[in-house]
Amino acid sequence: MTVDLAAISANEWLLMNKPFTRFDLRVRAIEASEALAQRLETRTGAAVLVSERSTWVGDAPVTLVQSIAAPGYQLVANS
Repeated sequence: MTVDLAAISANEWLLMNKPFTRFDLRVRAIEASEALAQRLETRTGAAVLVSERSTWVGDAPVTLVQSIAAPGYQLVANS
């Protein structure tokens, strides 16, 4: 409860204090609802990218994150 999240992100803190043993990643496209389109400043029905990631320690869930990106977003992964 004393972590300064301005100095270190919650994700970094978790990795240092509760490293996950596995993760699941799901990526899909959906049509933007009227409310979502308004938030993303795009048109209703536009294709938007949804990514959902969960992390686990054994069988115990640690995090679940859903991100939705506006049209034109690019996801780049390097190794």
